[in-house]
Amino acid sequence: KDYCKLHIVFHYLGRLLAPGILVYPIGKVGCDENGRSCKEQMKAAGLNVSWVKESPAHPTMLSICIQYPDKSGGNITADNSAGQEGDAEYLTEAARDIGVGPDTIVAALPEVPLEGRLELLRYGKERGAFCVASCGTAEIKEFVRQKGPEVCDLLALNQEETTELAGMMKVRDACDAQEAADRIQKRYPGLNLWLTVGAEGSLLAIGKKRAVYGPLPGVKVKNTGGAGDASLAGLLAGYCLGLPWQGEVFSGPDARSAGELATLLGGISVESEDSINLDIT
Repeated sequence: KDYCKLHIVFHYLGRLLAPGILVYPIGKVGCDENGRSCKEQMKAAGLNVSWVKESPAHPTMLSICIQYPDKSGGNITADNSAGQEGDAEYLTEAARDIGVGPDTIVAALPEVPLEGRLELLRYGKERGAFCVASCGTAEIKEFVRQKGPEVCDLLALNQEETTELAGMMKVRDACDAQEAADRIQKRYPGLNLWLTVGAEGSLLAIGKKRAVYGPLPGVKVKNTGGAGDASLAGLLAGYCLGLPWQGEVFSGPDARSAGELATLLGGISVESEDSINLDIT
């Protein structure tokens, strides 16, 4: 089973934070069995689904998922789904109703239209929220053109997305990720970065401070889909819980930083055949 980025990230946020911290996914599903199933799964994870509306005009988003022998993969996603109705007007209406302010994290994630996500970030930034974004490789140039990095406090990117934003030949490992972070933060000094490099680990750049996290040891990989999204959820959950952003060395169950919690969630994520590991609580 595959899920959109918002569902993956917010599932883990709900399991780790709700009900003490309110978690609101914003989006649309179709008036169909897939949509009803997604909403029920979100509710079961502790999410408030009052802003996951049902569209009578379009079906729930559908993907064909591909997995290669090395357990990596991707998907081909329909663009005529209810998700495409998540435009700027809908997203900001939801943000107003929820009450976005300085005590809020706003996370603008694919797969809804980029224009709407950018408007949501602008809305959050104006109201003092901590603004987080991620965007696909094909969206990076438009994201930059519309000044997306300037309304973000934290940007989460994978290897290909980092390569595109940094203007490098290729980001292969944590060393390359550090060079990419230097390039990106030179252009956008106020931007913090969470850069995942697949099996090579991750880099967390908070201001000028860098922390490199290797892959979680001892995991049995079944599917890498959703691992980066799970790690982002861990990072945001750690931030919500008041953990410091960075820890120098991964310390397993005794993790004391948001970066370590991110590494833990990303590592456990790949032990599930689905893009959400439902055993994580």
